[in-house]
Amino acid sequence: MKTIVITKPTFFKQEAEILTRMFEEGLPILHLRKPGASSGQMRALLLKIPKVYWNRIVIHSHFNLATRMKLKGIHLTSKVRKKRFNRWKYTRMYRWFHPQLHISTSFHNLNSLYNDKTRYDYVFISPVFDSISKGGYQAGFSKYMLKAAIMNSSQHVIALGGVDETKVDEVCEVGFYGMAMLGYIWNTDDPVGTYAQVQSRVLGSMNADTAMSVDKDGILHIKKISQHV
Repeated sequence: MKTIVITKPTFFKQEAEILTRMFEEGLPILHLRKPGASSGQMRALLLKIPKVYWNRIVIHSHFNLATRMKLKGIHLTSKVRKKRFNRWKYTRMYRWFHPQLHISTSFHNLNSLYNDKTRYDYVFISPVFDSISKGGYQAGFSKYMLKAAIMNSSQHVIALGGVDETKVDEVCEVGFYGMAMLGYIWNTDDPVGTYAQVQSRVLGSMNADTAMSVDKDGILHIKKISQHV
């Protein structure tokens, strides 16, 4: 199962050091999201992170940085995705010239998830649980709706919104491809320790009928295995 951390929307002191420590703890994917930040500001933060971790970073804006710095991928916001030319440019042209680049996006309702036939490497659906970072932003779907959506969608679906350590088992049960965290990580005094606890919980959720493997990108995969008597 993929575990993803989304950055705080604003820059802060020692951010690069904290993100680097998360990578050292095994963080497989970081979404670098800084609304309104300039390309120079984004690049400056990236340069403070060891280059060995750049292939774990997905960027939400200034997509030229992803190709120039060989980042993991780009994330299309709904605003970018809704423009037909942009969707073609980033999901077709970018894939042609940069086939290694991962492309993701976000959905906030199930109709959009069903109707968008574009091929993404994974997609966020939110809010799955009551939001931690946005007060009053409540879960938008029932467990039944989510299970049905995941079963009927061709996309790899990531749970976003209100995801924390206590939700790991439920995320697995519903059938999500992974989970993404924002408020739960950054609303604590120790974001690195908080992430480490989540990672430990993910590993602890494994049982006798699961198998674990790590791919070339450092992604942890947990799969059910059959028991034959």
